[in-house]
Amino acid sequence: ASGADDSGRGVGKSGKAKKSNGKAPSSGPKDKTTLEAEAIANERLLQAVGLDERYPKPALTDVLVVQIFTGPVAGAKWLVWYVNWLVKFDIGGQPYGPEEQAYLTRRAMHISVGQWEALSAEKREELCAKELWISENFEAFSQDELARAGGSVRVAGGGKGKKKKQ
Repeated sequence: ASGADDSGRGVGKSGKAKKSNGKAPSSGPKDKTTLEAEAIANERLLQAVGLDERYPKPALTDVLVVQIFTGPVAGAKWLVWYVNWLVKFDIGGQPYGPEEQAYLTRRAMHISVGQWEALSAEKREELCAKELWISENFEAFSQDELARAGGSVRVAGGGKGKKKKQ
């Protein structure tokens, strides 16, 4: 007897299955509790890192084909919004409301809607109260934040300084 079983693998001296095709024998599919435990661990890890809120799963509207068909409608909505903004604030001179202040602050800080919404309500109100959409206020705020960080944060600039040094 050669010690071979139905699977084509032989049994060695130690009683373990020999490799017949160069691959280790598979242990089979994972059981349900192991898969659930891994899913829970992955979910907790994502929550600890904070990725679950910042990177949502793609929606149907993120698909390029859908964007191609909805693009003209989105463009028309933006155009109406922009003309309304011009008439209301630039021509009419109305003061900015809370939504407009939040929008302008978010744009001045170069952060996305998701990042803005991730801030606490108190922090958003505090930032809006500083009127950061005014360039002088934003510059002062940036300098304060830079000083608070200990000067370790470098302001991004072009490569002109490097070019001059070379």
